[in-house]
Amino acid sequence: MEDETTRVKEHFDVQAGQYNHYYRLRTTCGAQKVGRKTHLLIDFGNIKSGCRVLELGCGTGVYTEELARTGAEVFAVDLSQNMLNIAKQNLNAPNIFYMQSDANKLPFPDKSFDSVVGTYVLQYINLDSCLPEIVRVLRDRGRVAFVEPNMANPACFIAKKIGFFRTKLVQCHESTAFFSGQLKRIFRRYGFVDIVIKPIEFVHPHTPPSLVPLSQKIGGLLERIPVIKEIAGSLFISATLARH
Repeated sequence: MEDETTRVKEHFDVQAGQYNHYYRLRTTCGAQKVGRKTHLLIDFGNIKSGCRVLELGCGTGVYTEELARTGAEVFAVDLSQNMLNIAKQNLNAPNIFYMQSDANKLPFPDKSFDSVVGTYVLQYINLDSCLPEIVRVLRDRGRVAFVEPNMANPACFIAKKIGFFRTKLVQCHESTAFFSGQLKRIFRRYGFVDIVIKPIEFVHPHTPPSLVPLSQKIGGLLERIPVIKEIAGSLFISATLARH
């Protein structure tokens, strides 16, 4: 597992400089997608002023910026120092605390956080190592909220499972994706309740600005259609730690 962690770190150290551009995080479409997912994290993670929030895999800080606007103390960790350096350059607010850390070995005391959140981070982590750490640092009835790739999405399945496409699409070979039932079972196994899993996103990040409003309307419609919604590009998951 240590070799896998090293490879993930090296991958993002190399990709850090082009990460925002590759995923179009700062384009019109990308910004709207980030905004929507951040609102989900905030609402379902019950993030507000006075809370202590742990963001796993903060990357270049795109989501960190929005989380910090709530007034919560945001502890943003990432395996890659290069990604953290970019995040610090983009935003260095007094309520954001950046730290290089392995999610499998979190450097925080027990029951440190009200919420633990992340976007596209669990796909790189061994959940049987990471979830016990999340449970350990969460306070009683603490909340988790994550967005992860949906293995039921055909394009995602090809990108994650077929080696040629994994290489062409700059996919880290240690990454994976999840089925909704798979996520629900593993979070329940580690003591989480009130588990909500919602397939989201049919809008591609490369969508031209002029087509974004129409694409969002169509995507919103598809997310409400039974069966069709199950192949959305991402899965949003939230849950509460049942420990008292």
